[in-house]
Amino acid sequence: MSEECSIPDPTPEHEFLQKEVGTWDVVCRFFMAPDAPPMECTAVDTVTAIGPFWVSGRFESEFMGTSFVGLGQFGYCIHEKCFVSTWIDAMSPYLFVMKGNFDEERRFLNLTGLGPNPADGSIVEHRIEHEHVDDDHHSVRMYMSLPGGEIKTFEMDYTRKI
Repeated sequence: MSEECSIPDPTPEHEFLQKEVGTWDVVCRFFMAPDAPPMECTAVDTVTAIGPFWVSGRFESEFMGTSFVGLGQFGYCIHEKCFVSTWIDAMSPYLFVMKGNFDEERRFLNLTGLGPNPADGSIVEHRIEHEHVDDDHHSVRMYMSLPGGEIKTFEMDYTRKI
């Protein structure tokens, strides 16, 4: 391959994302209303590598009496020097695009982006905290910004199955 078309080397950030590859059992808690207990369910997230730069996950569950499938992609943009993520799922016509950075001290991948408020369809800021406990466990929490403040919309605890 010519020098003009050379493939870059993966960065430490790309190598970090490769640790997500595998099959994960997920315990999910969705916060549907501030004064209601969370709705709980389980899921399986199967994450595969797309070369050395990207990972893609297929999240499958039963939620609110129906099958739920979501697809997420994660990578690291060497030009913007940030992590990037997209998400689509079977219950929404919206493409989530999120960007953020890794907080090494707290072991948190912090991502933000715009997405719909399920209550009224308005577009609001969302924030994800992806906490890496160790190579076999991590937690994900999502928050939504509303005029009255930020609320937690879900939390998920991942345990490596394979």
